[in-house]
Amino acid sequence: MNKIKFVEWDKKYSIGVSEIDKQHKRLMEILNDTIKHSNGVKIDERKYFNKNRKKAEKYLKKHFETEEKILSKTNYKKLEEHKAEHKKFLDEIVKINEEIDKNIREINLFNSTAYIKEWLLNHIKNYDKKADKYIVEWANNK
Repeated sequence: MNKIKFVEWDKKYSIGVSEIDKQHKRLMEILNDTIKHSNGVKIDERKYFNKNRKKAEKYLKKHFETEEKILSKTNYKKLEEHKAEHKKFLDEIVKINEEIDKNIREINLFNSTAYIKEWLLNHIKNYDKKADKYIVEWANNK
């Protein structure tokens, strides 16, 4: 069975504000834990999913709210686009998880974590890093 590489924190993911960087690191820890439990054994993956789904969704939502709250206090011109990306991703995750929960979709942690990993790293690079000067400015003026 193929394995997804763990996500390692790297300074290239740093926004420069500890509150956001800590949350990104925590999201990577959650993702790595899911990768660790992605073993292809459906019963094991289902147990892991049932135990961790709500906590992961809640943390992701908290992180998005933190970023949006900070950016709303700045002159960041792409705030609505950033928020729309968050909403689109969270809605998709919730939909997938509900389908797994209702046995409409088969659980597959390998596919799920590959998707989430790609989205998270691309989002940090293409959205968060482009807003980092606004987040840093907010942190310096709070």
